[in-house]
Amino acid sequence: MLKNYGFMLLSLMVVAANIFISQNLSKDYLGLIRNEQKAYASFLIGIKKLPEFADYYNLALKIYGQKFSIRVFQEQVKNQEDIQKMQAFLVINPRQKNILYNLYLLYQKQGNEKLAQEYLNKARYIDPNVGK
Repeated sequence: MLKNYGFMLLSLMVVAANIFISQNLSKDYLGLIRNEQKAYASFLIGIKKLPEFADYYNLALKIYGQKFSIRVFQEQVKNQEDIQKMQAFLVINPRQKNILYNLYLLYQKQGNEKLAQEYLNKARYIDPNVGK
């Protein structure tokens, strides 16, 4: 009789633990399990700098097709478009400190520290208090 109670208690603990864990899983993880494109894209964005990124990205392209790359790289594409717009504004007014500072932020976000620093220096040449 005690064996049955012990087994029932253990079973109850396992069920309770499963319920607790399932309530605390990340939405992205559940999305990966359900094979959702949005969750997989979020996963890939999070591991872009890791060496395994290429393998997972190529697998995603096989599963979801070429259009999937838009989800993964949309932030970089938008960043590049913003840089082009800012560059066009600079042609009109090359001493616009806000545009120069925005270019600094965009290039920094892109990981191009050298170019980012050049734009920050140009902005601070016009106004030493920019970005402080």
